Amino acid sequence: MTRIETNLTEVEIMVRRDKTPPKGPVSLTNENTQLDTTWETVVGDDQNYPGFAFVVLLSYKNLDSLKDSTSHQSQQLMSSAATVSVSNSNTTNLPQPVNLTFNHLQSSDVDPTCVYWSDENGPGVWSGRGCTSVMSNSNQTVCSCNHLSTFALLKGIHQRKGSGQLSLVMWVGVFVALTCVVLSLITTLWCRFVSRKRRGGHRRQQDVQLHRK
Repeated sequence: MTRIETNLTEVEIMVRRDKTPPKGPVSLTNENTQLDTTWETVVGDDQNYPGFAFVVLLSYKNLDSLKDSTSHQSQQLMSSAATVSVSNSNTTNLPQPVNLTFNHLQSSDVDPTCVYWSDENGPGVWSGRGCTSVMSNSNQTVCSCNHLSTFALLKGIHQRKGSGQLSLVMWVGVFVALTCVVLSLITTLWCRFVSRKRRGGHRRQQDVQLHRK
């Protein structure tokens, strides 16, 4: 697993390269969020398996500072926001929901709402569609969602336009995460190429020595 931290984000990446699609549970954890899903969800349709699978958990820092005069939603955040990305291209209606465990920014007896960031119409809003809270106490909440996006906990939902700056930070975070995935795959392929080249050179050297004898 690869972990990368910047001033704005904290990224955990897990990549699997197998001849057959991996199976079973997979979990990624950082300081404020835990993702629990399965490799079956990560891969999607076995017929389209490209020989590798990846899952990314990207958490954002200090989103509460990105509030402006058009939105007060950032003041209602009860957790860090987290983006989940996988190699499966069809993530709008998952056959098995993913679970996200959020640590509350502050201990609270208020029941939070599990939400995702929807920017289909304009700058974006927090929406609860497709997400439910399956467990909550004063310090943690577990959300179950049937699609992938950027998720967080709110004290309530208000259908008011969000901050364009918040959308920009999220898109930058997703770009950073996908860049890290590509670099991880390139590094893995290069290491395998170098290893095979060294083994091939070693075999040729042994063959030359045997021929001389």
